[in-house]
Amino acid sequence: MKQKEKEARANAFVILPPRPGRSLFGPDTLDDWMHETAAVSDTIAQAAVRDGDPSIDVLVMMRGVDGTVRFLPWQERGAAVAADAPPSREEARRIARQKLRLPAAFSRRWRIDGIIRELEEVNSRFLPRWQEAPLLRGELVLLLDENLTASLADTTLRYSRENGLTVRGRKAMREKEFNLLEEPWLRVRSPDCAVREVSLTDALLHAHEATDLAGELPAQDAAVLRLLLAVLHTVFSCVDEQGIPAPFQSEEDAVARWGALWRLGRFPEEPLRRYLETWRERFWLFHPERPFWQVPQAKIGTEYTAAKLNGELSESGNKIRLFPPCSGEEKNGMGYAQAARWLLYVNGYDDTSSKPKTKGAPSVGAGWLGKLGLIQAVGSNLFETLMLMSCKSSVKGLNQNTFLWQCCLHSKQRKLGIQIRLFKWQNSLKSLIFV
Repeated sequence: MKQKEKEARANAFVILPPRPGRSLFGPDTLDDWMHETAAVSDTIAQAAVRDGDPSIDVLVMMRGVDGTVRFLPWQERGAAVAADAPPSREEARRIARQKLRLPAAFSRRWRIDGIIRELEEVNSRFLPRWQEAPLLRGELVLLLDENLTASLADTTLRYSRENGLTVRGRKAMREKEFNLLEEPWLRVRSPDCAVREVSLTDALLHAHEATDLAGELPAQDAAVLRLLLAVLHTVFSCVDEQGIPAPFQSEEDAVARWGALWRLGRFPEEPLRRYLETWRERFWLFHPERPFWQVPQAKIGTEYTAAKLNGELSESGNKIRLFPPCSGEEKNGMGYAQAARWLLYVNGYDDTSSKPKTKGAPSVGAGWLGKLGLIQAVGSNLFETLMLMSCKSSVKGLNQNTFLWQCCLHSKQRKLGIQIRLFKWQNSLKSLIFV
């Protein structure tokens, strides 16, 4: 059984043979043939095919304030290597010997992609020609400063001859991490029935290209749909399809705006990007003061594992499911993208198991979506679905409304909230305003 599981993990990164009918919008081609695999990078693919947890190997070098790249002082006598030219074969061989593995915390499945991207960006900036050396192609270089330290994912790394690579001054959580406007987390289904994760921005701008939302549960899609509708309402109740300020004055204005967008056949890019960029700082999943859709610094509440946040499980510590749909690592943890989707779901529905911690406080009860008998209109694509859900009775006066990401928190506005931590999820009665 274990051998089959290993083979299944490795098969996810096998390049498929060419097949006809690949292109949706033109003649059959070999475009994106090599991308029809989960291997978004050689490093991730190697980590997945190897037997064991993912890991990131780096080549450790120094970079001085003058831009000179050198070996470590006790390696190769600290010799310099040209950064703007491909190393010679002998130099590349010596550089390749400077390999070590980053601490396991950097290769967690929910953050490994971001760590690799950050290293690739640094390498592309300072060592663009090194990839031309055959022995260094695909390798990641960790550049230390003259104090033998480096910053990676807001964490300070220090290298010493005695202790190797150590983590110094690591924060419990990054101050800001995983912006929902930029990171892929929202699942949509394309016309070829493939399910892809996209950012909130891309989901709206390319809604006409997606068939529908494709979360883990239809109920989760309903919670995500509310967020998309809230963004569209707050933008297009204030500006027209060209981005010109034109707040609603009557229901007739709302109907005219709806018709203009419908005839356009897609959501215009400029007004959406301008608005979302204005409020970008309010869409961080992790933030020291304003984590999206959460209560910062929740102190009182019931602590649960990720199995409780996962709507397919909703498993508390004292009620274990007999036949869970997942187990092991998939049950006890989840990536940021998955957590963001279930965060909307739990805030929308929740359950009645949470009890007030303060004497005399009202019972929390089910969330707003949990109290509704939801009926949803469905169009031929996600754009039409969102438009059909934007009726005039729901947009009347929306230019006077303030949505969650535009709100300040007040102690008198008490609602059920959730604080995301790295390994656990906490419910608490704290200040939070819901859409």
